[in-house]
Amino acid sequence: MVDEKLAQNRKRYEKKRVQKHVSFNSETEKDLLAFADSVDFSQWVKAMIRERLGGKPQPQSS
Repeated sequence: MVDEKLAQNRKRYEKKRVQKHVSFNSETEKDLLAFADSVDFSQWVKAMIRERLGGKPQPQSS
């Protein structure tokens, strides 16, 4: 019963998510790739977009 409920909740959550993929050339963009690997890339991108849109940055959880 609990497993079914958990599966339903996950399925509902996944329907709301949208993923955007970013490609890096491992030979010519090593510096960019190294930076992307050194931060929480998803949260960093969201913060940069919010900043660009003029919104207040949301606190990041550790």
